[in-house]
Amino acid sequence: MKGAGERRYKITLFQPTSMQTASGNVRDTFERCGEVWAARENAGIRSGFGEQVLGEQYVGRQTMLFNIYYREDVKSTWELECEGLRYKILAVRPIGFREELELEAEYRDNG
Repeated sequence: MKGAGERRYKITLFQPTSMQTASGNVRDTFERCGEVWAARENAGIRSGFGEQVLGEQYVGRQTMLFNIYYREDVKSTWELECEGLRYKILAVRPIGFREELELEAEYRDNG
């Protein structure tokens, strides 16, 4: 279990939601769900990093692992923000028996 001193990054969690615009169209967006303290580690070679080509465009990506205290509501469809960067959560892995969660998240700088 990570100690409190290792959880020095304040992250904001966002859950997907739909809203209706003034013109009546439904728009998918993300709603702020809370702030938690997290330990952060670069996933590096474990999950891949660097550049890839998506739609004839180079996209830089970085995969990080965030370790937070256990929450039942966090899903892999959510996003998180850490130090001004928005990450898409790829996987949510419980650690121990309701002790911690490891969030694997990816940041894309051009996509």
